[in-house]
Amino acid sequence: MIADESCTKILLDAFNDYLAENFEENFYSLLLRYKILNIEDRNYFCKYTAVINDLKNKQIAYKFGDLQLTDLIYINFILLIYHLNIDFGRKEFEVFTNLNSFETWLLNPQQFDYSQFNTRWLLEVKDSPVILKRFAGTEAMIKSVDISLLQKYDADLAKIKYKYLLQ
Repeated sequence: MIADESCTKILLDAFNDYLAENFEENFYSLLLRYKILNIEDRNYFCKYTAVINDLKNKQIAYKFGDLQLTDLIYINFILLIYHLNIDFGRKEFEVFTNLNSFETWLLNPQQFDYSQFNTRWLLEVKDSPVILKRFAGTEAMIKSVDISLLQKYDADLAKIKYKYLLQ
């Protein structure tokens, strides 16, 4: 801890006052990432998901990945969810609308309809071990990867399978 308890309280009060008056999603995500706040503090996480839903897929955001199936706003939200190991079944996620299949899969891979799965999506997140690690043991995903590898071998996809999915 850098500050003593009284200084920490002053800072937390200032952060909470700021968020209560002028909620800012980037500031809030930093506070979460550095574990200054947690998702149970006040109703900030609910506000955060609503703001991300409003901002995603707007022209203001750059597209993410080779397939450009989502934007940087949404993928940064997903990275935070995975980094903090937030439960995929949280009620706050119900706010999301107009998600494509890729975005739906990332938001809750456990409940995803794998008949809609495209193994190329794994290649979109191949440089994000924090995401890939949470896919470990997902049988439907492993089966899809096996089929894809039999049809056309891809070294990166095989690496993902053995390094992350089979763990």
